[in-house]
Amino acid sequence: MGLIYNVFKELDTFSELGEMQKQLIITLDDLARSKATIFEQEIKESLLETTENRTIPINHITSKMTRIHTYTEESAKHILENVKESLRNFVTKGNEKVIDEVGNLMSGEVTRFLNESGVNSNVLKRYYVMTEGESIIRIDLRGWYSEINIKSLANKIEKISAFVAVKSAVNLQALDYNAFLSVYQYQLSKSDLNLTDIKEALDEARQIYARFR
Repeated sequence: MGLIYNVFKELDTFSELGEMQKQLIITLDDLARSKATIFEQEIKESLLETTENRTIPINHITSKMTRIHTYTEESAKHILENVKESLRNFVTKGNEKVIDEVGNLMSGEVTRFLNESGVNSNVLKRYYVMTEGESIIRIDLRGWYSEINIKSLANKIEKISAFVAVKSAVNLQALDYNAFLSVYQYQLSKSDLNLTDIKEALDEARQIYARFR
C-alpha cells in the first residue's frame, strides 16, 4: 500500500501511454478524495448523533487525517508499517505499547478489509479508544477501496483506497466508565500485551477518568 503520488514517479509522462496513465490516476485520485470528503462528513455527523455517540461520547473533534493509497499484491507487505506510522503521527502522547498494539489491530483489520475475496468495492467503519496525555480519545476510522481493472494500469494499481481518521476528545463528564471499560478492555484483549501491560493501561485510563469526575 503506497501513497498515490508515488505511482507518478514510475510513469514516463513524455510518452502518450504515460500521459494517459497520468490522467487516469488523477481521475482515480479525485474519486478517492471525494469518498474521503464524504467519510469525514459522515463521521462528524455521527459523532453529533446521540445514538451513534452514546457509548463513547465526545466533547469535540481535535484533528483528522486523510490518506489516499494505491494497492498491489507487492505493496501489501507494507500495510502494517504504513498504518502504525500513521497512528504514531496521529497520537503523539499516548502509551507507546498501546499505540503499537492498536496499530497492529488496525492494520490487521485493514488487511482483511482490502483482501476480502469476491468484493470489488467495500467500506470499513471502526472506532478505537485510548489515552493521550491527560485525556481519553476516540478515533473513528472510515475506509473505502475499489478494484481497478484498467489494462493500461496493470501492475501499477490493482486497487485504490481512501482512509479517513478523526480524533476526538472523549467527554469524561458524560462517559459511562463501565461502557468505556468494556470497549477498551476488549480492544486490549485482542492485542499481544501481557496482563501487566493491560493492567497498567487500564489503571492509566481509570486515573484520567477519576480526575475529571
